[in-house]
Amino acid sequence: MNFFTKITLLLLVGFLIACCGIECQAKAKTAAWLLEQNEEDFGDCSIYLWHDGIKVVSRKLDCELLCKAPDWKVHCYSNDQKSEWIGELPQFSGLVMANPFAQPDVTKTLAIKAVGSGDLNGLKYTKYRTQFSAKDLIYTANDLDVDPKVAEFMARMYVVPLTKQIPLSRITDKGQGRKLAKRKQVTLSNSSASDLRGGVVTKLVTKSWKPIRYNPVDYATPKGYKRMKDIIQVSYSANRKAEVDSMLDQIGFKSKPKP
Repeated sequence: MNFFTKITLLLLVGFLIACCGIECQAKAKTAAWLLEQNEEDFGDCSIYLWHDGIKVVSRKLDCELLCKAPDWKVHCYSNDQKSEWIGELPQFSGLVMANPFAQPDVTKTLAIKAVGSGDLNGLKYTKYRTQFSAKDLIYTANDLDVDPKVAEFMARMYVVPLTKQIPLSRITDKGQGRKLAKRKQVTLSNSSASDLRGGVVTKLVTKSWKPIRYNPVDYATPKGYKRMKDIIQVSYSANRKAEVDSMLDQIGFKSKPKP
């Protein structure tokens, strides 16, 4: 084998290795997963995940949520009502979907501590203890490679401490139950806001998960939907629309009709 043949073979091998590396990176970027979760306020949800985006289908709220690169805007929309709210990620949280007076803050990672690890149906997780209680535990996925913005979206949606991982479960011991104090204020009902339960409470559970083929259609934004000023006008189902409109009227969110 002469010198030029050796050089040609080395270049060919280098080219094949580079192509393999690029292909592996592309596959990593387009890996996708489907999680079936249940959360106390969102109910049963289908979570479509990939590295650069997330879509949540909440059957209880009858709406969908979408957040993806490059702009990371949050889309909350109802296919039945053909309505949509669009906002920046810092404007979003699960709290504001039920209460327009709430602040869309996120709990920082400094407030939690890793206390264990394990396996959930083949999905490795890390267990954290929050600052709220020694018995308030959050489990997050180690194996789902997503952009930190995807993890932030889920932390905001479920109102859990922020990590760079996808939340899988949250279990807390609330101690003795309590009585609800009587207050007079304009608000909408929210199960977590008036939670009187005692003992061990499961707030979030992942019922199943599986890898799926990435499909851009799953993450397409809706077209031609009516834009709403407030996310709560989308996140509350049609049978509660009168309650939402009445509340927003009282606090000045809605404009009065022209005479």
